[in-house]
Amino acid sequence: MLKTLTIKNFVIVDYQEINFAPGFNVVTGETGAGKSLLINAFSFLLGAHPREEWIRRGSDFARVEGWFDISFSSSLQEKLKEKGWGEEIKEGMILSREVDKKGKSKAHINGRSVALATLREVASHLVDIYGQGKNDRFFTPGNKLAILDYFLDEEGKIYRERYLRLKEERDKIKNKIQELKRGQEAEIEEIREMLEEMGEIGLTPERIEEIEEEFQRSALSERYREAIGEIVSLLSGSEEKEGFLSSLRKIRRGWEGKDELALFPPSIGETLKNVELELQEVLYQVEKIKNSFDFSPQKVEELEREVAEIERWKRKYHCLTTRDLIRFIEEKKGRLSQLEEEIEKLKRWSEELETKEKNLKEVREELFYYRDKAAKILKEKLEKELKELSFPKVALEIELEKKEEDQVSFFISLNPGEPLFPVERVASGGELSRIILAIKSLTREVREIPILVFDEIDQGVGGQTAFRVGNKLRKIATAHQVISITHLPQIACFAHHHLKVEKRGDEKSTWVEVFSLSGEERVQELARMMGDEGRDSSALHYAKNLMKRAQNANT
Repeated sequence: MLKTLTIKNFVIVDYQEINFAPGFNVVTGETGAGKSLLINAFSFLLGAHPREEWIRRGSDFARVEGWFDISFSSSLQEKLKEKGWGEEIKEGMILSREVDKKGKSKAHINGRSVALATLREVASHLVDIYGQGKNDRFFTPGNKLAILDYFLDEEGKIYRERYLRLKEERDKIKNKIQELKRGQEAEIEEIREMLEEMGEIGLTPERIEEIEEEFQRSALSERYREAIGEIVSLLSGSEEKEGFLSSLRKIRRGWEGKDELALFPPSIGETLKNVELELQEVLYQVEKIKNSFDFSPQKVEELEREVAEIERWKRKYHCLTTRDLIRFIEEKKGRLSQLEEEIEKLKRWSEELETKEKNLKEVREELFYYRDKAAKILKEKLEKELKELSFPKVALEIELEKKEEDQVSFFISLNPGEPLFPVERVASGGELSRIILAIKSLTREVREIPILVFDEIDQGVGGQTAFRVGNKLRKIATAHQVISITHLPQIACFAHHHLKVEKRGDEKSTWVEVFSLSGEERVQELARMMGDEGRDSSALHYAKNLMKRAQNANT
């Protein structure tokens, strides 16, 4: 419910705080008094694009603020919580908009700065405005289908609930598949491309380690070859100098060939032989090591290229060390295996999705049958409502089209001989508002949007029809807060809360004031709306009778 609308520096409003009440609120006043100004202020608050002329002359900005009480609606609170508004909304919501002379606008919810799109989204759950150019949202495909479904019989409602449940389950599975596919396909492709590129240049974890080792040896090869060469020279000798092994061999052979040495223990000869063998093994191993450090210039260049490639991959994947790169590759291989396993999940989910789609199609077929029955009931009831609202020759058709999501269309002709057109194309805002009023009268128990604002609903009606319009607005107000601007006393007499707009001024400026009426003040205003404000006039008498008729109509 809208409790208070505060307007500052808006058109000719200096400052005005307007209090609204539950039920049916009506706004009246002289032509040109500023009633449309309230609608413009309200539209601006709810997200309409600001106009330069909305800023009061001499002011730097215009501001509109609305205090909404939503404590009555747990469903609305849940919707808003889903949008990111938590416990703070229990006490209510304060929406505010401000625009300066440069056209820059600001939006706030409960004092928190928000994007205009956010304010519009929140406002869409609070208020619907019906009038010239403001009825598009009512006739959205989803809303038209919801109107039709209101007239389903009990069995039809069971099928609808079953359909909605299956649809939700189907959509969850579909989203899971799409999400997994989206993530999988991109990641699998990325990993495979990386591994394929590495494979093309022979970069495997094993090869990376080998390259690192070989490059380290190549860097040390010259120093190592010199050291090893000295050892080999000492052991095997050179052209200038006999090696230790040759000397030892001579000693051993000399020892074995002298009889006078037979007095020495035989173990000495064995020891010499073993030492010789051990040194031969040392020489073999040293020469082997020497060969491993024997790198050609071409080999060194190749190793340098491979090391540079490894460094490039380390930078690319933010790896500090070669070990980090190897670990990264191994992790990606593991992740690839995991993703490929998840592909199997997709197959199972796809099979489940196929089953859900089949079940959904069967239920949708049954639901279509009940919706077709509901369309006939709605047509009959809506035609009756429209005839009561000054459309005596109305012709109405409700078309139901079977698609993946059933679509319903309302076709209407308001005058004899005119073709049927989609109801959204009805030219007059007042006519369209009365059509909406007729639908709301039939579905007033549905309280998806708590606040309904009707502008120009009295356009083209009067007399008894206007009385019926007022009565229907009051009935709708049992389930919604209704705000209506009207020129007709037959509508105004049904209000629970009556607001009057007056334009006042002096030689220097003009301003608008809004104040509430009660008791005799209301009777006087109704009489004024009939063209006579005299206390003893017939208009005054008729105004009193209107109030009594309105009261009796709702007892």
